[in-house]
Parts: sequence; C-alpha cells; structure tokens
Amino acid sequence: MAEQTWAHRDAEAPVRPSWDIDAVVEQERPALLGWITGMTRDRETAEDVAQEALVRLWMAVEAGRGPDNPAAWLRRVSVNLVVSGVRHAAVARRVEEAEALRPRDAVPSVEAAAIAHERDESIRRALAGLAPADREVIVLAAHGVPRARIATHLGRSEPAARTLLCRARARLRKNLGPDVVGLVA
Repeated sequence: MAEQTWAHRDAEAPVRPSWDIDAVVEQERPALLGWITGMTRDRETAEDVAQEALVRLWMAVEAGRGPDNPAAWLRRVSVNLVVSGVRHAAVARRVEEAEALRPRDAVPSVEAAAIAHERDESIRRALAGLAPADREVIVLAAHGVPRARIATHLGRSEPAARTLLCRARARLRKNLGPDVVGLVA
C-alpha cells in the first residue's frame, strides 16, 4: 500500500522542462517584444503583453506544465493576449458608443417625477409590510451582495438563503400588487 502512495505522489510532482527558464527569458524576450510591437504598433502595450506571456510561462513551469518549445508557446500566448485585448477594447468601444447614443433627460418631467415618487412610496410600504428577515434578504440582494455572502450573513446555507430570497420576493410582489410590479420589473 505504501508503494502505491509514493508512486502516486511521484506522478503528481511537477515535471521540470529540459530548458532553463532564465535563459529562455533572456534569449526570447527581445525578439518576442519586437514581434508583439509589430502586431500592436504600440511599444507600451507590447511590453505589457510580453511581460504577461513570460509570467504565464513561469507559472506553467511552476505548475509542471512547461511547454516543449517555449519560443513557440510564448508567441502563441502573445497572439491570444493581443486578440483578447482587441476584443475587450471593441466591446468597451461599443458600450461607450451605445451610452453616447442613449438620450439623456437633463430634467425629468413633473409627471415622471410624480410617478417615480409614487412607485418609491409603494415599494417602501410593501417592504415595511414584510418580516424583518424578508426585508433584510431583499435589501442585501438589491444592493448586489452575492448569494453566498447573504447566506453567511444570515447564518444559513446557500440553498436556504436562496429559498428565503425567492419567497421574500414573492411576498414583496404580493404586497406591491400587479400595478406596481410591472413598474419595478
């Protein structure tokens, strides 16, 4: 039995590559940096990408997953990082454009303000009509607190906290009535 345990431990031990990571970094970094600069046309971005690729190489080696060909691996990881950065930038640009196109009401109309005030008062009354535990779980969820954290705060398991939240929301909807529920959702 002990032999199996040791064999099992040996199988989990990190495998060191046949090459020295310091030598690879020293040899590959300048060429990698020039190659990435050619892709991005920005030296600062290229330095960030090269550094991230080298850190990922180091992490892979430490985890026992060092590549057979570190130069090719660094280039592949660099391409992936550049493509990912371009995608993230495109999404951010689309979000900014959508925000710019969204009409802005500098001052809400009197009617809109009155409706919002009436809705807010209905929500306050409905919340006041709930049990303290229901009110607490709804307020926590409304503030974006993760379910796991709500469960810990309430001293319950995560499934129990989820059930409490679902039931509390149902009671809140019942207290609000059909007219206000449509305005809140």
